[in-house]
Amino acid sequence: MAPIRSSPAEKAGLKAGDIIQKVDGQVIQGRSLGEAVKKIKGPAGTSVVLTIIRGEAVFDVRVVREKVTVVSASWKEEREGIYLIQLSQFAQNAYAEWRAAVQAILAKHSEPNRENRTTTTLRPKGIIIDMRNNPGGFLDVAKAILGDLLPSGSTGLIIKTTRRLQEEKIEGDELLKDIPIAVLVNRGSASASEIVAGAIQDLKRGQIIGEKTFGKGTVQQLFSYRDGSSLKVTIANWLTPLGREIDGHGVDPDVLMEDKLAIGNATDALVDRAVWYLQGEGRIR
Repeated sequence: MAPIRSSPAEKAGLKAGDIIQKVDGQVIQGRSLGEAVKKIKGPAGTSVVLTIIRGEAVFDVRVVREKVTVVSASWKEEREGIYLIQLSQFAQNAYAEWRAAVQAILAKHSEPNRENRTTTTLRPKGIIIDMRNNPGGFLDVAKAILGDLLPSGSTGLIIKTTRRLQEEKIEGDELLKDIPIAVLVNRGSASASEIVAGAIQDLKRGQIIGEKTFGKGTVQQLFSYRDGSSLKVTIANWLTPLGREIDGHGVDPDVLMEDKLAIGNATDALVDRAVWYLQGEGRIR
């Protein structure tokens, strides 16, 4: 599991990679995800005790429930001219929030010229895309975001079925063209996160920094039946533009670094490494 940023779970001290063994003393092994979630959820202000396995340690954590509003994309200026976009999930609203973040960043570098009523745009020094602990989401959202990063017509990924390989082309206006990019990932980065990271890496659009990603690269279809049961069937696999398997393999970062922030460090070494890269020290000029 990987807790959502600023969620009750994170506030209680839960970390990416923690395993929930029990909920209020009841073992959840063998139960479906839906059953486990139902036991954990409850009215705001009440609490639930989770028994956590972290490495060789087993311990209880009390989590106070509260209403969680998940922001898919947010941004801040990390250093002068270098911005960090936190991309926490690829939900349906994620592209709108991503686009708003990108436009806000670009607006900070637009200077109006009153004499000829034009606007001069000074490009940012670089953008850090933080997809650590991003579990994925909608494929179309991932492709839309890649449309702001890659030339239109580029292959963003390959869908592999038992019968064929289908290249998925990127469409967009490449809004971030020529702006250096660094991407942060860890073992909690999965699915659509790996599609974006893999495409950026294969097409040499930026540097991937952090840990090997989770390795979730399957396309699944849900079949529902009249008796209320359902069956989820894997119908295809996702590959990177160069044909690398994601499922069971993950994406190997260009710069391998342990995500020590996930285990409680105050300083974020991955962000510092990304800033160093974007300032030019780590890039070939």
